[in-house]
Amino acid sequence: MKQTLIYKLTLVLLSILFASNVTADTSPKFNLEDYEGKVIYLDFWASWCIPCRKSFPWMNRIQQKYGTDKLVVIAVNLDKKRSLAENFLLEYPANFKILYDPAGKLAKYYQIKGMPSSIIFDQSGTPVAAHTGFFKDKVQLYEQEISKLIR
Repeated sequence: MKQTLIYKLTLVLLSILFASNVTADTSPKFNLEDYEGKVIYLDFWASWCIPCRKSFPWMNRIQQKYGTDKLVVIAVNLDKKRSLAENFLLEYPANFKILYDPAGKLAKYYQIKGMPSSIIFDQSGTPVAAHTGFFKDKVQLYEQEISKLIR
């Protein structure tokens, strides 16, 4: 009985999470023009990525700090099985947009070399910074790059 209730609550939470933050199909829909005038933090991640577990809380904080009118955080999942990403998101929820790229099309286009990898775009859609990996001792640098563009 208790396990059934927990299972049902989990399904409800997942449906709420994915209804608000996740695209419906598995082909990534990412068009820089959709975010014109905003700084974009584009992050590539996978469920097996240990540093991604540290980057998600930070990305939640910066999205909340700057708001969606100035900064858009978009995380692109590269898992072949969507269920792996969904399980990850249960433990590390995202208050930013999630895209799925199981074929790795966006990752290939941006020549992603490791997990996580991020690209910061200015308001005109020009990439101005890129990082491979996520390091807590570099969080201040990441935030400086973003805040400099938002000002």
